[in-house]
Amino acid sequence: MRDIWGRSWSGAAVFALLVVGLLAAFPWFEATRNANELPRMMQARALVEEGRWDLSANSVSSIPVGPDLAEGVEGRVYPNKPPGSSIVLSAAYLSARGVDAVVDRPFTLRDYGWWSRLFIGVIPTLLVCAFAWRRYRRDLGPPAVSAGIFAWVFATPAFAYAHLAYGHALTAALLFVGICKLADGHREETPVDTFVGALLAGAAVTVEYGAVFAALPIGVMLLLGVREGDRGLIRCGVGLGGALLPIAGLAAYQSAAFGSWRSTGYHHVIDPGFAQKHGQGFLGLGTPSWERAWTDWFAQDTGLLWWSPIVLVGIFGLVQLARSGHERNIEARLMLGTIVVLALVGSGLSFEGGWRVGPRYLVFTLPGVLLGVAYVFNQVRMNDLFVGVFVAVLGYAMIMNVLAGTLWPHVDPENLNSPFGELLWPLLKGGAHPYGIFDLFAGAEGELAPAMLGWGLSLGVPLAGLLLITIYGSDFTSVTAWSIALGLLVASVACFSAAALVEVHPKGERNLDYVRSVYEPSLGTERRALPSRTLPTGGY
Repeated sequence: MRDIWGRSWSGAAVFALLVVGLLAAFPWFEATRNANELPRMMQARALVEEGRWDLSANSVSSIPVGPDLAEGVEGRVYPNKPPGSSIVLSAAYLSARGVDAVVDRPFTLRDYGWWSRLFIGVIPTLLVCAFAWRRYRRDLGPPAVSAGIFAWVFATPAFAYAHLAYGHALTAALLFVGICKLADGHREETPVDTFVGALLAGAAVTVEYGAVFAALPIGVMLLLGVREGDRGLIRCGVGLGGALLPIAGLAAYQSAAFGSWRSTGYHHVIDPGFAQKHGQGFLGLGTPSWERAWTDWFAQDTGLLWWSPIVLVGIFGLVQLARSGHERNIEARLMLGTIVVLALVGSGLSFEGGWRVGPRYLVFTLPGVLLGVAYVFNQVRMNDLFVGVFVAVLGYAMIMNVLAGTLWPHVDPENLNSPFGELLWPLLKGGAHPYGIFDLFAGAEGELAPAMLGWGLSLGVPLAGLLLITIYGSDFTSVTAWSIALGLLVASVACFSAAALVEVHPKGERNLDYVRSVYEPSLGTERRALPSRTLPTGGY
């Protein structure tokens, strides 16, 4: 088999597949009024239009944004999340408004939604991929790095959150690159790398408060370095200084919005149900419980191992790296430590995250999986049996996560037991497909691009990439081909088998009816685009 990995264009080809796979589909359902996206999007709008952080601003006060809100000083209303996402979304707002003005068409919420997801979901995900490719391709090899990247992007819930204007993808990018730079600073004794790494990791907290728990493994590494004498002490001080810069900005925002640098939006949530949950323990965090751990890891509706069993392979690889003398052992330890800490934190939370794909509060720890998967792939890629098992595990996870991330990335575990059997497969059979990249630029009543174009690329590109990686990354023979084919068959059967293992939820049909009622494009025979709310600009 001809080796393609040494070619200068191989990295560009991998990146092109990632771009197409991530951008081919645009799951937009305006009637859902997504309460995780809209407050951040409208805060960004208020920031651009009026220079204000609060949603009481004239430019956004009339737009319903859902319950994820907090009451600040003087009765002003803010998102209950930190403001880091809104800063990035300000650029998305300016881009959306500027493009619509250039092409002379109404500025709609759907257009703004696409640009928001591009800036805060797709671009951070692609930046992680480019960084990982450049960082690992020499010591782990291009086939292994490609396998790791495809596993993280298409076979974990990261795919769904790359298609949403939440903060998870941006947090994951900041934390992953920050950990890698911190590892460089520790290994090579370069204070600049330590400072940059700590700065990025600290910035992750300004996007998602939960990222603060990554400070535990990072802090342990820096404190242990103090034993080295002055060098370790300097490294610890530089790291602390880098982390405190974005945290100081967050403290200033909280002081202005909520009256104290120690007050977060979670301290002032408006919704009584949210207030009750956040009031338990410390901001909703209590003693870890087996029930919550089961929900995050093993439950079929929300468990990470049901959605993404490839995560186990990644964790196994990280454990191996952490215990080895490999030059990536320090970052493997930090990534593994972050996963363990966030798993413990998640098992102690009183709230679960509403509509979601997998456990939301573990998503920003998952880029570490790509390093572990790449390390394991190098060990198994010349063994036909293991290649088939790898394809089966990765293929199953790709099908589950790509279906969810494109068809309906808002799984409601309170109303279904099996996301695949009760929601994704019925939608697929019923002809549901999301907007494609070309549909975005159609008029409100314009004809949609052929259904299979965006949808076929969404699922076809990851599977084609998986085949190319295993074919050109293994010692390919006829036995390997049969092993890969059998692995893909097992992956497909596993999706239906898993759905058959659980009893249908009493509210499952009602949940499916609701999804069909708000689906875009409409599920009617003409399949025309639905109108989107026009957003006026300026002049408030």
